Amino acid sequence: MTATPLPLDRTLDLVSDTDIGTYCFRTGGSVVATIGMKNGPVAGPVFSWRVVSPHGIEIAGSDGHVDRWTGIRIEGDLLHAECNGHARTFRIRNTTP
Repeated sequence: MTATPLPLDRTLDLVSDTDIGTYCFRTGGSVVATIGMKNGPVAGPVFSWRVVSPHGIEIAGSDGHVDRWTGIRIEGDLLHAECNGHARTFRIRNTTP
């Protein structure tokens, strides 16, 4: 397996005024997420993920839907990526037990 471009066992919070996206990538290939809209519907699915390049991953749902994060780079406590063609920034923080 290629080294992961992600900080594992840390929480990534999407920086957005309208959307919610919180992800915690685990070493075993699962990612626990909270996704949705602020003041709207929110879901808490568990996805699987895999490395597809030194700076890219795929996140797969049980329904077969796949998200692609490319160009992943970390600057301090921020992770930047292109997620399905959209630039996204996530704040990296320690996961609370």
